[in-house]
Amino acid sequence: EKHGAYIEQVLKTAEEKRREIDARIAKYSRSWKIERLSKVDLSILRLAVTEICYMQEIPVKVTINEAVEMAKKYSLDKSPKFINGVLGAIYEEKINEGQAAQES
Repeated sequence: EKHGAYIEQVLKTAEEKRREIDARIAKYSRSWKIERLSKVDLSILRLAVTEICYMQEIPVKVTINEAVEMAKKYSLDKSPKFINGVLGAIYEEKINEGQAAQES
């Protein structure tokens, strides 16, 4: 039950914030348009970005590690590195946003 409620919250948030999430993914997937990403990679990225940006329960490094592990298991050979890079950049952006807010 505990995990089910969390999963429901992540999926609900991902759907509600899809435009914002996709914009973040597109910003850091440089030479890849979001429409060209595999459905598996896009799904992994959307869930991880939801956790990183909107959920506080899981440490970011754990989220990124889990996303990379899912990519290793379910996607292409190049996907884990790509996903790690995109999520790392999004995490850095989030850190910078937080520091800017604290300085204001």
